Amino acid sequence: MNTERRGSCEFQRFLLIAQKACCPLAQLLHVGDSLEQDVEGAAGAHTVWLNREGLTNDTGIKADYEISSLTDLPKILGVESQGHSI
Repeated sequence: MNTERRGSCEFQRFLLIAQKACCPLAQLLHVGDSLEQDVEGAAGAHTVWLNREGLTNDTGIKADYEISSLTDLPKILGVESQGHSI
């Protein structure tokens, strides 16, 4: 979980989101396809890098999870997929 840059605008935005959701940052899961903008910018929330292209991560930015499709998200959340589409 990325807790750096606590004074950044990203951190303040995620803190506000957590407050509105009535949960601590540690309970938020942010999914995004950009390591720099989504994963690094999550500022305290758990992160999922949606890597549809199978790119190599040579940035040094570490997501908590990496998936290639949103259909993999239920596995991370610990819920069974019952074949339903959203």
